[in-house]
Amino acid sequence: MKIKALPLYHQAVAIEPTPTERTWAVPNEAISANLALSSVGGLGWDLLCPYAVEITWNGGPNPEDIDIRLDRPTDDAPAFVQSYLGQGLLTFYPGYQLQIEGPNSLWLRGPINRPKDGLSPLEQIVDTSLLPATISLAWQLTRPDKTIRFDAGEPFGTLVPYPTHFAEQFEWE
Repeated sequence: MKIKALPLYHQAVAIEPTPTERTWAVPNEAISANLALSSVGGLGWDLLCPYAVEITWNGGPNPEDIDIRLDRPTDDAPAFVQSYLGQGLLTFYPGYQLQIEGPNSLWLRGPINRPKDGLSPLEQIVDTSLLPATISLAWQLTRPDKTIRFDAGEPFGTLVPYPTHFAEQFEWE
């Protein structure tokens, strides 16, 4: 099966396979040996920040209540992160339309097992099997007046193939 990534502009973010090992887990043998935690290593593909970004939310309900500072070149590259919804929501734009083969969808989520203090990823399942879909990833800021930083090359999202209507096939007993 294939996933097609159609860049919308030449500054679309890098997509790389999710690493099999988490640097925060390596020093702790008990965590590294935990099969349930390590089984998700290498699952999906990470979307990487093209440049560093710092975000501070003042706790207000308006889009302009989030201060976004980009460490980017002075070219015509569109901002890959914006605030336009309000309520402390931050939206990342990878710069792709995606399409997946077969009866599958894409699970768009935060980086797997990489928590970030002060915000939480909002997950989505997008059916891209019939038509390519332009994707975005949303994060909910949770701590007013805390500055959060994503470094250049740090993942801000993960794409995971997911069978369409998968959960509906199950019943609780």
